[in-house]
Formats: sequence, structure tokens, C-alpha cells
Amino acid sequence: MSVKDLVKNALRGRKVSRPPLLPFIGTYLTKVDGHSLENTMKDPGLLHHALRNTKQLLNFDGVVMPLDTTVEVEAFGVPVNWESGLPVIKEYLPLTSAPLNDGTMLINQGRLPVFIEAARRFSQVEGRNIPLFAVVTGPLTVWSKLYNQNIEDQSIESVKDIPHLDIIVQSIITLCKEYAEAGVDGIIINEGSITLSNEDVTSVSGIYKPIFNVINHFNLLNVLINPKQDQEVPPLHTAVGASSGIFLDGANHNNNGKGSIGVPLHDDFWVDEEDEELIHRFVSDYKGKGLFLTTNSPLNQEEVNLFDLQDKIEKITSENYWRI
Repeated sequence: MSVKDLVKNALRGRKVSRPPLLPFIGTYLTKVDGHSLENTMKDPGLLHHALRNTKQLLNFDGVVMPLDTTVEVEAFGVPVNWESGLPVIKEYLPLTSAPLNDGTMLINQGRLPVFIEAARRFSQVEGRNIPLFAVVTGPLTVWSKLYNQNIEDQSIESVKDIPHLDIIVQSIITLCKEYAEAGVDGIIINEGSITLSNEDVTSVSGIYKPIFNVINHFNLLNVLINPKQDQEVPPLHTAVGASSGIFLDGANHNNNGKGSIGVPLHDDFWVDEEDEELIHRFVSDYKGKGLFLTTNSPLNQEEVNLFDLQDKIEKITSENYWRI
């Protein structure tokens, strides 16, 4: 089975020989080429090469584009500064103001054209053999960062009560269409930086339906990084890395109702044998249920040693490792 088939089958809830690894590569994006993160994210050629070279360096299964919640915020018209090599939001919109850019204007602003073009180049060159996932910041996260507001402080019994959210949702739909036309294999909607109660998660779930309808229209794989929920998570899940209570639901918005669960690996997993045994046992219990592995947060060169990372990735992407 090819890597693309492995990823596709796992995210569609089909039985696979092992769970594919789709990590958030973080600052490892710049490990090979040595360009700054800012320069890499502002040049489609550099970003394309960085994605390709990081895949070759670490040899995971699927390439996930940078997890950066400031990209869409910047495109909506809020300035982003770079401090200590990372993007930082310094200004916000008043709640009385709609986003400055939307729809087709949005995809031509800030770093979004760079990301879209890099995705197009990767899909045309490496995409025949390597699955590529675009990352789109979810509407609730975009709204929170645009207006510097905590979404959980809003009255969200009806999402219609949240000002300007409809504009954001429609713009995200346009962005998803653009990534689909660029040739990506899947789209990840990232809502992992906000926290909601169980009731509020249910209340806002409807805003994702039109987004995933568009993604499904293009027959793409889809993943939702769920909002954190204000509840304790089972000890085993904490041990394998879901310390924030986040799980990822791969392709569970497809019309056939099938889907998979993403298991986020904590940074300690790359060096801790005990964590490795726990994740191995957990995945074994759910073998054949449609699982994939990812990282709990973007990988950091300063926190995760390259050789530890390469050794563990080689181990967990081997089918022999999962034969029990």
C-alpha cells in the first residue's frame, strides 16, 4: 500500500496495517535550509522547498503545512509583527468593525498567497507520492484573535449572536476552495487554541457544516482539531499526549459517517520509552478503527532532539512495530 493510500484509508476509518504519522513540523520547517521562519513563510519557493526537505529529513507519512493561527488574521487586515523569529499579533479590530478583507480579497492578502502557491507547487511536484494537508484556522479562533476576545465569554447559544462570524465563515470557505484547487489532499481546520464547555461545543458545531460540505465537494480528506473542552481527560489519553484534552476527528464529516481518531503525541514521547509503550498499547486496542498519529503541538528544534525524533519516527512508521 502506498503512503497516500495508507493516509487516505486511515482518515476514512478503514482498516490499515499501521497508523500513519502526520506531525505538525513547527520550527523543524527551517532545519535543513537554514532560512528564518519569517523568510520561509513569505516566499513560496522557500516554503515549498522547506516542506519537501523536512519530509526527507524526518520521513514521516504526510506533510502538514505550518500551524500558524496568525496567517488568516493577517489576511483579514490585522498587522502581524515578527518578534524573536515568531509572528505576533499587536493590534486588534473593535467589535463594531467587520474584517477589512473577506472572500476573494482575503486569499490575496498577507502570507496566504505564499501558502497557497507553495501548496500548489508541492502538489504538482511531490504530490503524486506524498499527501499534503493545508491548515486553515477555524472560524472561532480567527474571530477570537481578530477581536482579542475570548469566545467562551460570548453568549453563543446561537452562533448568529457572534458579530461578523458569518463573514469569517464564508471567507474560510473561499480559502478552502482555493487550497482544493491548488491540489492538496486534505484540509485541517484548527480550532485547538480555544476552550469551550461541552454545551457550547454542541451549540457551535453547525458552523462547520458548510465548511466541510465544501471540502467534501472536492473529495478531500478533512480533519477538525476540536476546541478544548473544560473537562478532565482519561489518564491513558493524558499519558499518550492528549494533555489538553484535544482529539482530532479525521474525516468524520464525510457523508458516509465514517471517520478516525487522531492521537496527539506529547514532546516527551520522542525520548520516553514508557510513553512509547502506552501509545503502542492504546493504538493496539483500537487497531483497525481508523487511527492516525500527530503531535500535541508543533515540533520545536530546541526541545526535541533531531536524532531522537528520527529514531522514533523510523520505529513508529514501521509495520513491524505494530504487529502484535
